[in-house]
Amino acid sequence: MLKWFNILILAAYFILGSSPILALPPSYMNFDSNGGSVVVPLKGEPQRVISVNGSATELLLRLGLEKKIVGTAYLDNPVAQDLQAAYESAPVIAERYPTRERVLALEPDFIYGWGSAFKPQALGDVKYWHNLGIATFISRNSVLKPQRIDNFFLDIANLGKIFNIDDKVENYILSAKSEFEKIQKIVKGAKIKKKLIIGEYLPNKLFLAYGSTSLVSEMLAIAGGENLLPNGAILSAEGLVDLNPPVIVMIHMLKTEGDVASHLDEIRKDPILSKLDSVKSAHVYPMPLAEAHCAGVRISSGVARLAQYLYPDLFSE
Repeated sequence: MLKWFNILILAAYFILGSSPILALPPSYMNFDSNGGSVVVPLKGEPQRVISVNGSATELLLRLGLEKKIVGTAYLDNPVAQDLQAAYESAPVIAERYPTRERVLALEPDFIYGWGSAFKPQALGDVKYWHNLGIATFISRNSVLKPQRIDNFFLDIANLGKIFNIDDKVENYILSAKSEFEKIQKIVKGAKIKKKLIIGEYLPNKLFLAYGSTSLVSEMLAIAGGENLLPNGAILSAEGLVDLNPPVIVMIHMLKTEGDVASHLDEIRKDPILSKLDSVKSAHVYPMPLAEAHCAGVRISSGVARLAQYLYPDLFSE
């Protein structure tokens, strides 16, 4: 049922060329932490919002809703630079997920984040909050596979209804699509399609390669690249050397440019990883997790980053 609901939303958006016409209040369709569909009761336009993941916080800030935010939590990377000023006014209530008690003390009427925020070890099931009269909103890309850009557009369209900002949401979506089109036109000038792997380093020198169901894999396709491991994989250092990808994009949760530089330097000095052609040719590139997983407003900057990594000559002017 939810699948067809989503399809109808997208169909309305693309056919009408504007935000889908959905009477969401006094309730709307969303998810639990496992991706199951739930009907979320809504008393009215939210006034006291808690965002419990960085991408949720950034989207609220981008939409100009910072005055409604009473608490934020769990940044994987620092907030986007152009949102820093707005972020300063948003109270940080926890480094990771806050406790139920901390959230309840703030008397929110809306909690927004990833599915993981509503696991038992975090805030608990969404129904607990609904029974208290508090609405929840879980990002589609945090609970559904494959992760897709259209999922984000669906989220933002629904938030436009919930917060009564349809026009702002419509303009944002049109602007994002325009940015994608500009990049696609530029990378069409590439003579050879670049191949690479994209993923993150795990403990014990393992590398988690993101497959085609990841959001960043779709972003990579827009940027004109080809994922060498569409099925994903976990590779040892030796396995990575055997594959020897010409380009590696390294997803990270580091906080400063100095941290990123140090991590890249560790890779260059590693006795096994230093054998990689991508390391020898300095084609190992960093990418913050905030631009890759449930990326939200950073999807556009993430696509631009990937395109510039792959085809720097096309973006030199």
